[in-house]
Amino acid sequence: MKRCWDEQELIEHWTIHQAEQGLLANRTDRGNIGVAVLLKFFQLSGRFPRHHKDVPGPVLVFLAEQLSVPPTAWFDYALKGRSSQRDREQIRGFLGFRPITVADAQRLREWLQQEVVALDQDSRHLQSAVADWCRDHRVEPPTDERCDRLIASAVHNFEEAFFAEIHAKLPDKTRVRLDALIGAETSVEEATTPPMRHARDSTS
Repeated sequence: MKRCWDEQELIEHWTIHQAEQGLLANRTDRGNIGVAVLLKFFQLSGRFPRHHKDVPGPVLVFLAEQLSVPPTAWFDYALKGRSSQRDREQIRGFLGFRPITVADAQRLREWLQQEVVALDQDSRHLQSAVADWCRDHRVEPPTDERCDRLIASAVHNFEEAFFAEIHAKLPDKTRVRLDALIGAETSVEEATTPPMRHARDSTS
């Protein structure tokens, strides 16, 4: 998320609207700003913040002014606590989202492999594609680590299928020649690799 926001951008993207006020009822200062940050951050980014520092200072000040709470209350909000988990569930329900499932991840990986990786393998673009897919399907994106593994799997599967398709189209004579070439290269490598000395030889 970008760090600098002008006044008009803050008003457009970070204003707490009347329909959202019900999520903030009967909460402490830290609970108020915690839920407000989670809600607006998710609306804008399609995911919840991982760390307190993910939220820019001007955003905290703008939200705190609307709630009449100190901006520093955000740092007292436990992002990994039970209260935060309940708040996330409530926000997802309010916005019509749900956590990503194993079946969702499988469909996402297949979509990446078939529709995206063939055209673009830039990691930043693939991460953006994952975020877009999750937003379109109303699911919360996977964690950064899980997203990286999912993208790596999609790229690997695409490459395996791509090379298998090319191999299947080769004439039989070409396959035999390629196999012979690979065998010859392996033989040369084995012939030029010095044998390993036994442990007792190395001590002599």
